[in-house]
Amino acid sequence: MSGFVNKLANILMPIEEIEEVEEAAETAAVQNTLREKKVVNGNDLYGNDEYKSSFTRPQLTVHTNKVPELNILVYVPESFDKANVIADALKKDEAVIVNYEKVDGDEQRRLCDFVNGVCYVLNGAVKRISAEMVLYVPENVDIAQEVCAKTVRGFAK
Repeated sequence: MSGFVNKLANILMPIEEIEEVEEAAETAAVQNTLREKKVVNGNDLYGNDEYKSSFTRPQLTVHTNKVPELNILVYVPESFDKANVIADALKKDEAVIVNYEKVDGDEQRRLCDFVNGVCYVLNGAVKRISAEMVLYVPENVDIAQEVCAKTVRGFAK
């Protein structure tokens, strides 16, 4: 009875010896493909396991001459109603110059505070250009110091 069970087990689960033979055959085939032919002074040398190719694939780098474009939008708001338009431009990673000359005192402060807050939340930068103009840039833009006025009377701190 145990002979019948062993035969049935061998049919359902083959013995691992067959797999070991197949693995040994695969290993021998791989080793044969790794051996290379080397020609030195016109003589052929076969089966040199130590020969390694000195060819290395060059690393390619891409160089572009294209300078990233930066658009600067200029806004001259007349009231606080333009605050959302300016904020939307900053959210789209656009640089913005706001000219506050047409906005009266309290509304100018309110608008300036709002746009400064938007720029702060977006990790941007703010730089006063003149007494009534402010540059707001997104996070990925640096402001060169030469662009901005050195001092503005009444604003220097």
